Amino acid sequence: MVQADARRIHAPEAEHGVKNPYLIGAKVYLRPLEPEDAVPLSAWLNDPAVGEIMGIRRPSHEESARRFLAKSAKDPRQVGFGIALRRDDRLVGTTVLHHISHQRRSAALGVAVGAPAVRGRGVGTEAVRLLLGYAFETLNLNRVWLHVVASNEAARRVYANLGFVHEGTLREEAWSAGRYENVLVMGLLRGEWEARSGR
Repeated sequence: MVQADARRIHAPEAEHGVKNPYLIGAKVYLRPLEPEDAVPLSAWLNDPAVGEIMGIRRPSHEESARRFLAKSAKDPRQVGFGIALRRDDRLVGTTVLHHISHQRRSAALGVAVGAPAVRGRGVGTEAVRLLLGYAFETLNLNRVWLHVVASNEAARRVYANLGFVHEGTLREEAWSAGRYENVLVMGLLRGEWEARSGR
């Protein structure tokens, strides 16, 4: 179990209100995704807002979500976590590092807050902060990058506040709401993250 500053915590502290935690923050903790998470995951994937973020444009059901989780767990180039609230252990989203390259020491980042009631409350931001600590300190990566649709100003602000820099634009890369949209490539280097976090 790792706190936001990537220090190990004692087991007794971990027993208070969290289930199988791996990375622990103030509001949320990240834990391994389990087969039973297919139930909320399938519901989230049918939400157009989440499906758009994850690039999924077909109906999802529990069995397809279960297969997706099983396939992801076996992929050595990715590691995914469930985002759970500390106050009640409720799973509210997922976050993932994918396209992990140990040779280049880089990975892509993805996050989706599936529970509508907690969106816009800093849950995704804290989850990404925890994941960045894991990426740079545990996996020893040098660069984490992501794609974000240019019109998603809220997400762009969050990523910029976390230190991500706009590195380029993929023109008309996404099809959204009946039109093509540009997709921004944003990246964060280990040195930039260390400077911002006082490492």
